[in-house]
Amino acid sequence: MKVRSFAAVVLAVAFACAPAAGQVKPAAASASTPAGPTLELSRHFEGRLSADAGEGGQEWCFGVIADPHIHMYNWRDGELAKQLRGWAAAKARFGVVVGDLGTGKSLQPDGDGQTRQQDKFARTIASVKGCPPVLLSMGNHELDGDGKKSWLDALYPGVVKGITGNGNDRFFYYSFNYRGCHFVCLDANRILPGRPPKVDLGMLPEDQLEWLEKDLAANKGKLTFVFLHEPVEQVHYDTPYYLLKNRAGLIGVLKRFPDVQWIFHGHLHYDDHVKAWGLNVIHCGSHIVRVTGQTAQLARITPKGLAPAQKEPYDLGKELAGRASQENGIVVYRIGEDKLEPPGRTCSLKKHVRLVPAEDGVQPTHGKTMMKINKPLAARDRNSFTHLCRYLSTADVIPIVKGMKFSYDVRCANSVYDNLAIQLRITMPKGRQRGRLENQNGMLMENVHAYHSPSLQGKADASWYHREADISALAGGWIDMITLFTTRPNNAPYPAGELNIYVDDIKFTWPAEQ
Repeated sequence: MKVRSFAAVVLAVAFACAPAAGQVKPAAASASTPAGPTLELSRHFEGRLSADAGEGGQEWCFGVIADPHIHMYNWRDGELAKQLRGWAAAKARFGVVVGDLGTGKSLQPDGDGQTRQQDKFARTIASVKGCPPVLLSMGNHELDGDGKKSWLDALYPGVVKGITGNGNDRFFYYSFNYRGCHFVCLDANRILPGRPPKVDLGMLPEDQLEWLEKDLAANKGKLTFVFLHEPVEQVHYDTPYYLLKNRAGLIGVLKRFPDVQWIFHGHLHYDDHVKAWGLNVIHCGSHIVRVTGQTAQLARITPKGLAPAQKEPYDLGKELAGRASQENGIVVYRIGEDKLEPPGRTCSLKKHVRLVPAEDGVQPTHGKTMMKINKPLAARDRNSFTHLCRYLSTADVIPIVKGMKFSYDVRCANSVYDNLAIQLRITMPKGRQRGRLENQNGMLMENVHAYHSPSLQGKADASWYHREADISALAGGWIDMITLFTTRPNNAPYPAGELNIYVDDIKFTWPAEQ
């Protein structure tokens, strides 16, 4: 039996485990529903665009920008106006701003006086002759200053009614149709009042994901574009804590609908085009999207008109597929086998983890290389600790299925301590809690909390120790980040020495029939 592609072997599992999406219409919600879809915006944009509906098969285009931050290091309204003039010149039918229109306090110094960022943004749009309608997908900085309501009132006066306060306690999300295509704008940021206030940043609530699934089911057969400020991947960046916190749940929903082919992000302030999970993942920057019927491509503005984008997309899906193999009816998915992904800025072990061949009498347990963690450590007293980490995977989104196991081999070589854990960030379906992961000997395989890695209890001293946990009980969840932690405990003094630990054969396995 041939090994299927990563998309078929791994991600398809999520679709099989999930309930089938029915042909249902999106549920209606009033404007005052704190977590309901913003139907007023749906109706407003469909109304504005209806006069230019055109034929579905004709070529047309729309623009996308993110993070204009109209007041960041001084006013940037000139740069914004240039972008809008580009849309007008390209005859874009509309443009979407994927969050972070402003920054900080609403009122900012401007010449001899002060100006609200919201007002200058709206005036900049009005100043551009032929500027197409501008749509908004909320970002985290819309919570700043006067809050979300002020942006809606400035850009769409009188459209969204019934908002009490500054609107920061609501998620504003909506969808609309145009020329046979479907467009969805999501919102992952909210602050609920209280002492202390509850801050939801970069997290899509369950009811928004449920609405999204119903909305996509009701619009099957339409090429679909999704806009969300926080990204679902950042393979060319190094701060994974900026990712959407429940990106696995979102990807699980989107992948059940093949019509969803494009998702646009901001937040990271760079342009990129990555293909993964059957999606074109676009980081903005600034882009023009050319649409013909049920196909789309990125384009650029030239003096002679629109031309195809010059940069080829990076195929992350192909890279992920190379991690999976099938051995005797078991799917094996390995992490950090032949190369390590670039470390993040917050990786305190980034200079101290590398892949090495056999050395000093230590042989890899699989393949030709093994991971080595080596760092000199100074003496510490009983009231101090050393907390070190290294991201091993920030790109994978791995569905958990029945029969799945997680394992790795570990060996200490005269290491000053043996506290180590490989932490799996796991997203569980609504209403389900995850339990602790223990290996075959009942020892914890993950941190009790951020600053305590469990000891290997001497089992890995001078020989390889195989650690394995059955994670079948978490079937239906997703793993979307894998991090190595090692923390010197603070309950006893430690002498100076070397942290010197080998790790190898990090893998997930599950029956091929799953």
